Amino acid sequence: MQRRFPPLQSEYGHRRFEFRGWSMPCVLPFPTADQSYLAVPQAAAYVGLSKSYLDKARLRGDGPRFIKRGARVFYWRADLDAWMREGRFASTSEYTIRKALAA
Repeated sequence: MQRRFPPLQSEYGHRRFEFRGWSMPCVLPFPTADQSYLAVPQAAAYVGLSKSYLDKARLRGDGPRFIKRGARVFYWRADLDAWMREGRFASTSEYTIRKALAA
């Protein structure tokens, strides 16, 4: 017997998770008006970095905050912007001092 849930109609593009004939909605928390979700390739293009860099930064724990749903990873645009602002420095010596203090 194959059980199906009714399709979701949403402007946020809900996805469906299917496993052994069962289908269920995979719903992300609703973003506010100023936030939208980006998958890893779109997030990498948004910040101008490679997908591989974001994957490694997520593994190390020094990347932007992310949402994991199953095997998929999503980023809020606002979190990407905040993460990029954290990396601002006035000079190269300020970068060296912060890096030494973090170690």
